[in-house]
Amino acid sequence: FASIATLVGLFSAQATSKLKDIFETILTPVDKRSETVAAGAPPAALVDFSPKSGGVGTTIDITGNGLEAVGTVLFGGDIDSPAEWREAEQILRTTVPGNAQTGRLSVTVDGYKIITATFTINTYPVTATAGANGSIAPAGAVSVTHGSDQSFTISPSTGYHVADVLVDGVSVGPVSAYTFTNVTAGHTIDASFAINSYTLTATAVANGSIAPAGALSVTHGR
Repeated sequence: FASIATLVGLFSAQATSKLKDIFETILTPVDKRSETVAAGAPPAALVDFSPKSGGVGTTIDITGNGLEAVGTVLFGGDIDSPAEWREAEQILRTTVPGNAQTGRLSVTVDGYKIITATFTINTYPVTATAGANGSIAPAGAVSVTHGSDQSFTISPSTGYHVADVLVDGVSVGPVSAYTFTNVTAGHTIDASFAINSYTLTATAVANGSIAPAGALSVTHGR
């Protein structure tokens, strides 16, 4: 009976210890849990990267240890971009993908997620305004990511037409749409509108008259 009691006690101690480990893992926040796992991971690390900010298409060089097999870099935790290890320079090179947002860079090495500092996506304001009797969309201060394109649609009210569109103060004519491409600085766009006018031609045959006669210009709604 003493031997049985000893075995039961030993099993209970081991079971209790195992359950304790399981509950500690479950109750530990995910971010803390990954840091704990990484502490026992192989000697891989992200040391630094450059530049620290930029836009779509910006080339980023990452230095670190154990990065030779890394093929993907995550931006903000869920936006991935292909990466290439460059042996001669001892760097991991990637580029900022089109839908990246400001956030931390990370890579996965042998199943361990390694996180580094924040990469900042540069953005610029494009201010869009419209005069009376029409609209521009989107309107107001529109934040555009570095290197991205931004389109605007200009729409006159009924009975009006686009008179002119100014881009950064310079006329581009009475266009109904405009696109800023590869934005790397702030811009402005302003649309103006004018009322439509129509020509009425009045004539009279012999033995009578019509007044007013000839070609008459009449504005919309009159």
